[in-house]
Amino acid sequence: MKTRKLFAALVVLFVTSLVWTTGCQSDQDKAKATIEGYVVADMLGGKGAVKQYLVKADREVIDKQLEEKKDSKIDTDKLAELAQNKLGDQFKVEIAEAKVDGDTMNVSAKITQPNEKELQKAVIGKMFEVAKEKKDASKEEQNKAIQDAVASVLEEEEFGTETVDQKFELRKEGDKWLVFVDLKTQEEVKEIVDAGRDLSIKGKIKEAKAKLEEAKKKLGERNLEEAQEDVKNLEVSILYDEARKLEREDEFEKAIANYKKIVEINPDWKFPPIKAEKAKEKISELEAKAEKKKAQDAYREKIALNGVEVKNLYGSKRIVGELKNDGDQVIDRVELAIKFFDKDGKEIHSDSSTPVFAYGKEAKAFKPGHSKKFTKYATNAPDAWDDKIEVTVSKVEFFEKK
Repeated sequence: MKTRKLFAALVVLFVTSLVWTTGCQSDQDKAKATIEGYVVADMLGGKGAVKQYLVKADREVIDKQLEEKKDSKIDTDKLAELAQNKLGDQFKVEIAEAKVDGDTMNVSAKITQPNEKELQKAVIGKMFEVAKEKKDASKEEQNKAIQDAVASVLEEEEFGTETVDQKFELRKEGDKWLVFVDLKTQEEVKEIVDAGRDLSIKGKIKEAKAKLEEAKKKLGERNLEEAQEDVKNLEVSILYDEARKLEREDEFEKAIANYKKIVEINPDWKFPPIKAEKAKEKISELEAKAEKKKAQDAYREKIALNGVEVKNLYGSKRIVGELKNDGDQVIDRVELAIKFFDKDGKEIHSDSSTPVFAYGKEAKAFKPGHSKKFTKYATNAPDAWDDKIEVTVSKVEFFEKK
């Protein structure tokens, strides 16, 4: 009796397991077919081609995008079909793991595909080349020329393959499993990123950084590759724009720190503001400039200021004095910082002067042991100025013959 019950239980368990496994396998087959179609369409272009593999919410976003670009002369869907016919057999999808939770399936897959960088470089380059040549042609003529050119590239060139790990979120609609890429969030992130990029270009770094944080918050933990790239692109853009600003201000150490962060991020995507290798070159360049600046800053003590005073001639106040080069370096440029004080000794104004600027011309350079008189008119000094001043050497640049 016990044996019969045990056997019956095992049969039930086996049948239940078989049904569950068969069901999962069926879902995985559907998911695999969807992913295969999506990956090919996504790489080879054409929103219309991609749309059929996406959930309703994403399809609606694409419909809106296509409506906005309905006057585009390039038929990307036709190109996608053309490329798929030529390269489709190079794609292979292996499902490594699939977890189903109700109507959601999270899939980890290994994708074997044509080398994306090689393919895009060849195909997109040719598309732009032909589009430029045929810019005045009709839509039909331009499409035909582009399609012929792309077909020629696909026919004549060989593209290697690469295997990449990708994660997908699929949603069940009816009896289909469709890819959910959350295009709505991606568009919102891109809009924030574009605003941040515009601010960064204009030198509004603080405001751009606020947009970066807003974009990161909007993206959250979502695994949206394109949006993640947009956010990283903005981060690199801000670091790069800020580094260039810092370099112009001779803040070399801070600029170097920015370039080092760029190297850590390693912007190896399609069109970064600056690539890691270029950032490394800038680090080396700025390290040399930083060392030189340290030497030049230290040399300020070698520039003596003598006889500095305020003179009033015919109602016009001026600051006069004499510089002397007490060091062993030939100097191209000397800048002075001037502070103005009221009768209570409070600083009320500041100004600067450049009594030495040789512009790389040896005859005008400030040589060791030489002296040079200077005059600075105090035309912008406030009325509260009590003829009290403080003059210091703020900047020295060594001479380099041009």
